[in-house]
Amino acid sequence: MAITPASSAPDAPLQLVLFVQAGPASSPSYAMAQVTMETQDGARLDGIIRINTVSPDSPATSRPRLLLPKPGHTAFIVFEHEVVVASITKSSSFQDVIRLRSDKHVTIEGACEEDLIDTKGTSSCAIFIKGHGLARISATQTNVSHSSIKTKIEQAIFYGTMSDNVLDFSRRPYDRYDIEETEEAALSISAEILRSTSHFIPPLTSSMEAHLQNRIKAIRALILHLRSDYPPVSRPTSWRLLLDAEKLAAAQAIWIACEERSS
Repeated sequence: MAITPASSAPDAPLQLVLFVQAGPASSPSYAMAQVTMETQDGARLDGIIRINTVSPDSPATSRPRLLLPKPGHTAFIVFEHEVVVASITKSSSFQDVIRLRSDKHVTIEGACEEDLIDTKGTSSCAIFIKGHGLARISATQTNVSHSSIKTKIEQAIFYGTMSDNVLDFSRRPYDRYDIEETEEAALSISAEILRSTSHFIPPLTSSMEAHLQNRIKAIRALILHLRSDYPPVSRPTSWRLLLDAEKLAAAQAIWIACEERSS
């Protein structure tokens, strides 16, 4: 249970958000109930938000905790191995999950709200990951229902490939995107890597060879992620991705050859 920040206003009714579990312990379903406590008429149910992003193995090993930091537009539901991020406003049905990798043997041991409000109205919480350290999760108010597929893929190929990464960026069962969306996002990311316009690519590195190697690594990670987590893309898209990868490999080979001749 969490008390909404709106309840702190003078003469405001007490507004609560309850985290509810239903069904058998082996496969429960979850929801958040928004309740207003009225002085004379008792409690009023204002709405129910179903949580559809919880992984099947989370309920078996952990007791969830509900956090509702100021300004109160987003709730964070903390499990042992994941955090569900869910909007509680009427104008948004956004839900997503941040999950820890099972092969890293890390768990979430503690969590707390952060009530520092910035100009963007960001909701934030801090979690302590055993064996790794502290992490902050922030969310801004949004009108979309889920993260774009381009964002999901970028997170997987740029953050998921880091050696010390403890987050699981693999595609989740509830992530349902059309093949056209997948191909459009993949081609856009590939083009940005090729032109060095992606904000994930550092503009300055120790050498041009290292810069080219970073881009080759990124486009390779893109292709491998598509093959492992998404349905097969069309032949034209496959050839386009391969062509972009070959252009980068050729650029690196030419640069190395020029460096060897000038030395």
